[in-house]
Amino acid sequence: MENKFSASMVSRTDEELLEIIIEKRGHYLPEALAAADQEMYKRIKENPVLSSRMQEKRAGLSKPTVIDPVESWKTAKWGIMAFCIILFVYEIISENYNSVALVVLLNYFIAVWIVKALLAKGKTMGHPFVLGIFVSAMILIVRFSFEMVYRAVSQ
Repeated sequence: MENKFSASMVSRTDEELLEIIIEKRGHYLPEALAAADQEMYKRIKENPVLSSRMQEKRAGLSKPTVIDPVESWKTAKWGIMAFCIILFVYEIISENYNSVALVVLLNYFIAVWIVKALLAKGKTMGHPFVLGIFVSAMILIVRFSFEMVYRAVSQ
């Protein structure tokens, strides 16, 4: 039984069908995907080389990309600086005027050190900007934890 997308899929090239089936499955209706799968199956029966091209295309998508530490660092440092601005505003609002510069600079330099070490090892959390913000936030959480312990012990 043919669906309404069968004629459209017959007119597509092999590369277009491969793209629909492998790379852009989420962009198409289930009926259109079924028609594309059916048409590709017919073409593979006629030309077995298409099967190997399909496998190569799938394998290419599953390979992780190589992370360039220099380019990632350029993006990650913006995440660290954005967090430092937020931290500066927080410290001013909480009336910590005496040590605001020290806190922000300490957070910045520790975050830079940790992020550069992580990027050198090829470890990220998706986008480098998010890595910069995340590491800075974790440093702030550690600082808050030490501060709470210090206040509890000193009383």
